Parts: sequence; C-alpha cells; structure tokens
Amino acid sequence: MDRSWYRIALRGVSRATSARSLLITAAALGVFLSASGPALAQSVCNQTGGTAPTATGGSAFACGDGATASGGLGTAFGTDSSAGGGNAVAVGGLSNASGEFTTALGRSATASDDAATAVGFNSAATGNNSVALGANSVADQADTVSLGAAGAERRVTNMAPGTNATDGVNVSQLNNTAATTLASANQYTDEQADATLTEANTYTDQVAGDTLTAANDYTNQQVNQIGGMASGAAAALEQFRAEANDRFAGIDSRLNAMDDSLRTMDKRISRQAAMTAAFVQSSGMPDVGKNYLGAGVGWSEGENAFAATFRRRFTEHFTASVGGARSGNESSVGVGAGFTW
Repeated sequence: MDRSWYRIALRGVSRATSARSLLITAAALGVFLSASGPALAQSVCNQTGGTAPTATGGSAFACGDGATASGGLGTAFGTDSSAGGGNAVAVGGLSNASGEFTTALGRSATASDDAATAVGFNSAATGNNSVALGANSVADQADTVSLGAAGAERRVTNMAPGTNATDGVNVSQLNNTAATTLASANQYTDEQADATLTEANTYTDQVAGDTLTAANDYTNQQVNQIGGMASGAAAALEQFRAEANDRFAGIDSRLNAMDDSLRTMDKRISRQAAMTAAFVQSSGMPDVGKNYLGAGVGWSEGENAFAATFRRRFTEHFTASVGGARSGNESSVGVGAGFTW
C-alpha cells in the first residue's frame, strides 16, 4: 500500500476545521481503506522514521507515528492515536477510543465508555452510549448528546417545532404554551367569580322572599285575630304594631348584614383577580444557573395587589420558583417546579 496515500489522509484529518469536515475526511479514509485491498489482520501502514505504529488486536489497523490499535477490529489513524476497545475507531492526533464500539474523531478527542462517540477537537464522551459534538464538548452522562460543556454551552438554532413525544421543543412552542396556560387561568378565574356572584344573588333572593312571605303570613294572622276581637282591640292593635315593627326591623338588619357580606365577597373576588394579574406580571424565565426576581402590580374593580416571584434555573431542563401576593388583608403564596425534556 502506497505510504503517500496515508500521508494525504492524515493531512486531511489534521486540517479538518469542523465536525462536518472531519466526518467527511474520516468517511473518505474508510472508503480508501476498503478499496485498497482485502481486510487487514493486525496491519500497520508503512512507516519510516518516528515511532512505528502497532496493531495487536485481531484484524486491527494502525497508521501514524505512535498509533496503537490493541482492540479487536480496532482502527487507529493519526499520530499517537489509540484504539483500545473492540471495534473502536480513533482518527486524529492524540485521539483515544478505549471503550467497546467507541468512536473518537478529531485531535485529542476521547471516547472512553462503551458505544460513546466524540467528534471535534478535545471533545470527550465518557458516558455509556453518549455523544459529544463540537470542540471541547463533554458528554459525561449515559445516553446523552452534548453540544458543549459546563460554562461553554451552545444553542441549537434553526430547530423545527417538535411533533412527537420525544422531540425537542423550541422557544416558539414554549411561548405558545405559556400564552395558552395564561388564557386558561384567566378564563377559570372569571368563571369562578361569575359562579360565586350568581350563587350569592340566588341566596339573597331566596332569603328575602322567605322572610317577606313569613312577615305577610304573620301580618294576616294578626289582622284576622284583631277583626274577631270585640274587646281590647286598641291594645291588640298596638301590640301588633310593635311586633310588626320588630319583625321589619329584624328584616332590615338581616338585609343590611347580607349586603355587607356581598360587598366583602366582591372585594375578595376583586383582590383575587388583582393578585392573579400581579402574579402574571412578575413571572419570567432566567438563563441556566441564574436567579430571577420579579415583581408585579395588579388592579381589579378598585382593588390593587402586589406580587413577587423568585425563580432559579438550575439546569437547561429544571427550574424552581416561589412567589407571593398581597391585596388588602388577602394574601397567597405559591411554590412550583418545572421540567423540560
């Protein structure tokens, strides 16, 4: 096999400027090796000078100064590259694929746990079946895909809205969901307020009607008794008047008390609506690892309220919040947590 072809392939790997160009170069290398002859059994490319490559695993292949392929069916391509796991592939200077079925593409790329894939300069996939994409990216948890590292995160752009249960969600979908939730909350508040007011009005009408009926019945009874009495009519009439006045005074008192209760209920409903509006105005979403403290003011039917919300975004997928609102002598407190995946 002509050593100049390996030199050209190595130069392509070393000059790859992105994960995409590195993958294209690696794919071209695989096509070249497949087309150059039969399957290799513990093979190395021709080497003059430097540290000779070694291939000790069954059907392993190593090419480049100091390259080592010790795992069965392993491939090490690049200066000081190492393919230690079975079926491992290491392409690029100082690349290291030590787990079973691992792939390390790029200078200093590392794939250490089984089925891990690291693509890009100094990328590291140390979790089982993990994927690290891009220079300096780290995937240290099993079954995850990482596009960066702690303190060096990357955004996923030009992402279509998710449709299936396991699809990602973009910011547009999240905003639409928040708007729908707010509309549902407002509708529920309005419906509950209307139902409460209707129930109060029905109760008032019923009590007033029952009281008036009882008063009329009592009055008729007293009048009939007075009509049948020949003596003591004046005294009985005065007694009737006094009792009737007491009855109507009691009715007025009950109606006044009921009116006060309705006013209090109206105030509480208005305050609840004001606190809801204040809570909405105080809400917000911080960046990962940041805190958010928001405050809001709300008004409803002459009542006002103040609300404050504290939110902490611990990770890209987990947030926790606590908030409180105050309106007159009414107050409310809420605690929540959110997860995305």
